[in-house]
Amino acid sequence: MHGKTTDLFLLKMILRGVFRHKRRNLKFLLVLVFSMCATIFSLAFQNAFRNRYLDLGIDARTAHITILPANSSWLKKTFIALTNEDLTLLSVTAELNAKINELPEVEIGARILEVGGAFYAMDGKAQSGGAVTGVPHAAYQRIFPGITLLEGSNEITPDPASKDVPFVRWGIQRFEAVKNIDRFVAEDIIVSGSALELFLKRLHSDFPLQCVSVSPVLVLNDRVLTCLNSIVFSDGLISQILVDQSLMIDLETENIIRLYAEVKVVKPADQRNWNKRIVRSLYQAELREVEESIALYKPMGLILANPHANKDAAPSLMPIHFAGFVEGIPEFYGYNFVDLEVLQKSLKLSMENCTSYLVRCKGMSDIPVVSAIIKSLLLERGLDYAVVDYRYLGNKTHMPIAMAIDIVFTLLNVLFLSVCFLFVSYNVMVSLLRRRREFGVQLVLGMSRLKCGIVYIGEVAFVVFVSWIFASAIMLVILENFTSHGMPGIVFFPKGILKFYLEFRYFGLALVLVAFSSIGATLISYAKLRKIEIVNLLIGESAGSEAQMSKNILSIFRNVNSSRALFLKIAIRNLFSNKRRNLIICVIFGSIISMLYLFLAFSDGAISNFRKGFQAINNPRGDIMATKRGFADELRRYPSSEALREMTLENANAIMDKLRQLDYVDSAMIKTNPVPLKLFAKDSTFAGLSFRGLDESIRSYIESRIDIVEGRSIARGAKNELLLNIANKDTLGVIVGDSVTVFGNDLFGHTVIEDFVLVGWYKPEIDNPFLAFVAFVDMKGYTAISGYRENEIFTINLAIDHGFSLQNAQKKLTDLSALNNWDAEFNAFENVYAQDDQKYGAVKFIIICISAMVIIFVMIGVINMILINLYDRRKEIGTYYCIGAEKSLLIKSYSAELTILNLFASVCGILLGISIQFIINSLNLTTTNPGMQFVFGGDQFRMDFNPASIAALFIMTGLISAVMSMLSLRNSLSVPPIAALRETKE
Repeated sequence: MHGKTTDLFLLKMILRGVFRHKRRNLKFLLVLVFSMCATIFSLAFQNAFRNRYLDLGIDARTAHITILPANSSWLKKTFIALTNEDLTLLSVTAELNAKINELPEVEIGARILEVGGAFYAMDGKAQSGGAVTGVPHAAYQRIFPGITLLEGSNEITPDPASKDVPFVRWGIQRFEAVKNIDRFVAEDIIVSGSALELFLKRLHSDFPLQCVSVSPVLVLNDRVLTCLNSIVFSDGLISQILVDQSLMIDLETENIIRLYAEVKVVKPADQRNWNKRIVRSLYQAELREVEESIALYKPMGLILANPHANKDAAPSLMPIHFAGFVEGIPEFYGYNFVDLEVLQKSLKLSMENCTSYLVRCKGMSDIPVVSAIIKSLLLERGLDYAVVDYRYLGNKTHMPIAMAIDIVFTLLNVLFLSVCFLFVSYNVMVSLLRRRREFGVQLVLGMSRLKCGIVYIGEVAFVVFVSWIFASAIMLVILENFTSHGMPGIVFFPKGILKFYLEFRYFGLALVLVAFSSIGATLISYAKLRKIEIVNLLIGESAGSEAQMSKNILSIFRNVNSSRALFLKIAIRNLFSNKRRNLIICVIFGSIISMLYLFLAFSDGAISNFRKGFQAINNPRGDIMATKRGFADELRRYPSSEALREMTLENANAIMDKLRQLDYVDSAMIKTNPVPLKLFAKDSTFAGLSFRGLDESIRSYIESRIDIVEGRSIARGAKNELLLNIANKDTLGVIVGDSVTVFGNDLFGHTVIEDFVLVGWYKPEIDNPFLAFVAFVDMKGYTAISGYRENEIFTINLAIDHGFSLQNAQKKLTDLSALNNWDAEFNAFENVYAQDDQKYGAVKFIIICISAMVIIFVMIGVINMILINLYDRRKEIGTYYCIGAEKSLLIKSYSAELTILNLFASVCGILLGISIQFIINSLNLTTTNPGMQFVFGGDQFRMDFNPASIAALFIMTGLISAVMSMLSLRNSLSVPPIAALRETKE
């Protein structure tokens, strides 16, 4: 009975303490609710992203098990290695296919045939391309259930009555979407001046209905554009043209109208594109050529390379139409689907031939069993094929991204919990210190220190439990919505939608983690309090300390000649008089800033690796690039356009000489056009190489970014010397000094064969899987196999003097080009190759957004600490009022105090982050995993010092702290002067 009475007494004391100090506990509860919500969300997001992303990789790319040829590039150290054309096919018989599908653990097994292809419009112009995946039409959606339909139909079953094959295309990417395909813009008009006036008169004459309402107030160019777009947006344009006998219709117009009759137009934008093409065909002398839209149901030609059969076989042409647009893993675009049998017939392959065989199991636990059975079946038939599971292939592609997100959110959970621990520690410490007298009275009245500790820990546990209930209720609604409808804006998933799992373990784990940190912080604070003697607890704040405070405040106002000096002096005095609490705030805020700095340093390191590694070798950066006029526009519209091969600078050597003489140009170097070639060595043909000419202007630049592992670099003035990536040494089987044969195609389509001597193997200082295919040759050998003349240069990269603005340099260079009648244009590198940095730039943007969220959360906790701090300093504030200080002066003083505190904490945090960054970089961490190399931007894990990231942190902390401090200070400084004359009470 006595035990129950004691328990009830302690429970009563706990509840009394909670409600007696309800104001402070309410603030404490809000911080805990926010912390628990963040923890629950982080756990749910982390689990959903990892599992959904791994499932998406299985469902959209690899299935559970894949059978590959023994020499498949996917089995090599780097899967981008060269492909041996003679040995890439599997032969899966009908009997073996049936055996696998009869296994009780197998849901479905299917042959997959993957080849490269390019899409051509009916007018013969290349549109786009990518990998073409042949899959049995009946098995398509069963073997790839993760493929999401964006538009059209998922049906790839051939229609015997149709000459066109249904083809499911990967969704249109950002760089493929041509702007203004459905309207005219100023750049589409060729003529100007009097010719433009005549053109407008023709438009009014030919299309009076559409042009009659054009306002004469507009300038001439805008009147023409308004008239043209009125025609484009009009209904029944084709019928009007066919009826109107006055219009001069030529063969091109007739051809467009004929093609239109064969197409099922679905979207209004596609209809307007057809109208725009028709209008352009009527006025070819006045308007530029119009790009076709990438649209459903439009007849197309699919050109298929044939690397998997006879190497002498000609490319195949397959008539297709896009039945639908789909999406799998968004960052791995370019995969398209067609019926397997149709693809095999087009490439003249047997029904047994495929490049891989995919198996979906009924459950993840069935994978080891099925793998073992398949290996046994292959061994019985004497087949040396490799059997790998989704982990093996996924580790080279999408799984590292899931791993990276997992690491980031694990660190965020640790970060949130650390902040929670520090905030709780501070709140509990201040609460206990302010309740010292209460603690002392309880001890005098007979309560043991243990029971007092139980009461205070019980109060914290009660607030934690209540905050958990509120946080759980809030997050239950949010997670249920994200489970049902998905969380938008997650670009790694189809349609940007990530669906969560509603699992109650998130809530339980959040309670355990936050309760552990909260109660742990309470124990630490209570351990300090229980060491204080009872007499000191009863004394509380001494009169002497109050008198000293008043004396210090009065001394501030002496010998001060300006209000500016006064508020700064008050701010500095306050910082040092409350140094213990301010130190805690500095430690908390500085730790968070250091963590955020490391996040940003990681993203900056990935961008730096990319620029110093892959981009530096594949596409060297320059401040300004000189290219043929129209090159940048063509690259933006069609990055894989064949027309880019022919867009070289004419009289390039003279242009180079002129540019090097300019006083604001530091250096100029050329970049040769990458030439895709085949290489014959050791009785085998290998495809996938990309040859680059090593000119003298770029030699030292490239050689500073690679290491010659074996042999030597290409000699100056050499002819037909070759330098290859060491990643391909085992594949090729050749050694330094061997002769290899290179097959190329010049600009006229003629096959060119040249013998080269391998002089060395190189390794990039910052490696990347995509660099495996880059080969360097001397300029004489490059011109021999590429078809380019020595005077034909692809681009000239210019480094501008740092004291000269890029805009001014670009203007001067454009004027110089016009003066010398060069067919050249000058653009900033970022404007030409903006897509190069987009992926790593997006990662940095996400990290900055997360950083802003963390800072807001931290500032809420810090402001809460500040409010508690200011509440405890009411006597101090009241004393200022008693001696005549105005509220505006105190707002300035305390704002300056908070600003100095946050600035000092930010500087300390960044210095700590820089120190950790230096230690991590000194470890020289590297990885050979291709997927992790994508995440790191290269094979080295390094963090980069970027002043812009530091500035971003200072700006974010400055703005957020300024707003929050202004919101909190005005009410906190509303203290009556009488507060200085009485003791502080709750």
